[in-house]
Amino acid sequence: MGVTSARQSAAAKALFKEASEVVGRDLLKLCEEGPEADLHQTEWAQPALLTASMAAVARWKEEQEASASPAPSPSATLGLSLGEYSSLCFAGALSFPEAVHLTRQRGLLMQKAGEGTGGMAAVLGLTREQSARLRDAVQATLRGRSGDSARTGEVCEIANYLCPGNIVFSGTRAGIDALEELATQKADPAEAARGFPRAKRVVRLRVSGAFHSCLMQEAAEGLRQALENAEIKTPKIPVVMNVDARTHADPRVIKQQLMRQLTNPVLMDKSLELLVDRGMQEGFEFGPGGVLAGLMKKTRQEVKVHQVD
Repeated sequence: MGVTSARQSAAAKALFKEASEVVGRDLLKLCEEGPEADLHQTEWAQPALLTASMAAVARWKEEQEASASPAPSPSATLGLSLGEYSSLCFAGALSFPEAVHLTRQRGLLMQKAGEGTGGMAAVLGLTREQSARLRDAVQATLRGRSGDSARTGEVCEIANYLCPGNIVFSGTRAGIDALEELATQKADPAEAARGFPRAKRVVRLRVSGAFHSCLMQEAAEGLRQALENAEIKTPKIPVVMNVDARTHADPRVIKQQLMRQLTNPVLMDKSLELLVDRGMQEGFEFGPGGVLAGLMKKTRQEVKVHQVD
């Protein structure tokens, strides 16, 4: 993760060194050698992923400067969840050290809030409307089992609208168990006649908490304090924000959006549609995974997204 960029680019390697000084740990060594268990802990994964993404940007810029062809001029940017911080950094709204510090704090807060709370699961094959009906059915099931799901704290919420047919839910363990049970069980004739949604597949995600849900409220309050002390500038290019799939120039609004993102669903499907509606024909995704490139392919196949890792 980011190792190739650091080996091939002096600027990328310098970013890893700078980030390591901010968090007090050698992030390049962590990405190269592990331990892998630490990279699955969000407190370390977040600053490491941000650094890997910005290192890919640095390497790409060096390669473009060395090339005879002119570099593409970006017209807008976005990122998924943590990637929103990379986008703000790319757009000049956040300095790199500030972004590293914030993602480290965000990771610590989310790690603490996520301990023992539950998890996340991707539900494949349902529309937005069907997913909302499934969520309501899960909540009704939780209420029926406990008498009052709100009192017992059992929840299941939509966390990410990724692309058509791929929607992620967050919840307590009981909530995710009920989600998987309802989403995949065979419908009885009466339910089938009403068109009760059944998913193609439910995939539990390897995460340390129920992110983008009400279970992250404590983390959101902690992040509010960190954001109050952070310097965020007006972006030099539009940044499509996760919570409302809109662009914002006011730093105060951007801070509010970053805080709300922890407890509200990510509207990635609508965010990608917005870019295409504004004329996007080609894009670049920086960092490991290629998630956005895959989502764009499923959302609007005519748009080409190049992966730079």
